[in-house]
Amino acid sequence: MRRLSRLRFVYASISLLLIVLAATPRMTSQSVGGGPRAATNAPKSLSPAHPISRAQLEVIQRLFRSSDVQMMQLHVLLESERRKLPVWFPVTVWSDVEQHVERIDGLEISLPIYRKYLSGEDARALILFYHGETGERLAQAISDHMLESLRSGHPVGPPISKDDSASAPGSVAFLMNQRLNELTADERASCLQGLKAFNSVIRRANEEVRTHYIDRVKVITRTVIADHAKEINEAQIRSLKANP
Repeated sequence: MRRLSRLRFVYASISLLLIVLAATPRMTSQSVGGGPRAATNAPKSLSPAHPISRAQLEVIQRLFRSSDVQMMQLHVLLESERRKLPVWFPVTVWSDVEQHVERIDGLEISLPIYRKYLSGEDARALILFYHGETGERLAQAISDHMLESLRSGHPVGPPISKDDSASAPGSVAFLMNQRLNELTADERASCLQGLKAFNSVIRRANEEVRTHYIDRVKVITRTVIADHAKEINEAQIRSLKANP
């Protein structure tokens, strides 16, 4: 029973981990377009004395192939916005917007925020859990699930369900159970404690990352469009003349 309880807790924590895998957070077209921002009354946590380091966040992102996830999320967002443009809008201008947005350093945005909530000890526990051959295979299975969800256009949900069998080799449930068995009692306790700490703050931290990222995209988009104002205006005039 205790093992089942442990597994369920790790399952829940992994579901939340999907939120932080990519430095580029999930965004909706309404958010980028400047829709009203939901207010949050969540109390602020005291920053940890020894916060997560850049190197630790880079390791976590490497484990979960965050750059792949980031580029796919970005492609989905930009394609959604492109479809809203009038037919006469210059393709070269939108390409310039895309190129500038793709150069955003997600780590630069996310690291200061995660450092407010996550300690280096929490990060060490997370890295330990996904360390070694089994841990890396588990991380890959989770990121595969996220990428497949993004490709199919479905919401990114938990990588396993209550009905998944832990006896199917290579499945997330199987690898998770195998990794737990590989850990010593002390390591297992440390990992579960780190996942619990992560679980308690990551939604709040991710909301801040999302807000900052959206703000950066808005600024870049406005700047690029302003730089191409003459080209855009000329394209609109040509369209009006051709379709009086």
